[in-house]
Amino acid sequence: MQQQWQDCGLNLKIEEVDNLDYERLNMRGWSNPMYYPDPMGAMDTHWSEKSWTAQRELWTPNDVNPEWQATYERARFSTDPAERQAAYRELLEMSEEISGWLLLYKPHELYAMREGISFDIPVAHRPYVLPLRAGEIEVAPAD
Repeated sequence: MQQQWQDCGLNLKIEEVDNLDYERLNMRGWSNPMYYPDPMGAMDTHWSEKSWTAQRELWTPNDVNPEWQATYERARFSTDPAERQAAYRELLEMSEEISGWLLLYKPHELYAMREGISFDIPVAHRPYVLPLRAGEIEVAPAD
């Protein structure tokens, strides 16, 4: 792993740590399926004033940028989609300048099923949560 980072131009020293304070660590794998297509689902849980990161004082939005909260409110509550998108973009720019967020990977989900089964993904849903409950799928009669 160290060599891979070096190939990218980063000279790192990897050290084994026996005891790690996970309460203060702000790095983790997070599986967020985003059950609805709105980026505020991730913002609310991690980067708002009431988020777990703010409660543990790992992230204090207004200390990051005095405009954070006002911009956050526009992104969260505006009824104008263009205004929400612009505000969300501003939040991302603020966070990139200060917070050091780093997306390490984007998981992809792949599914296979036998012939004769069909279903429709509901509007405004991601296929991550497949509608495979009784009454939500159609099964063709066996030949």
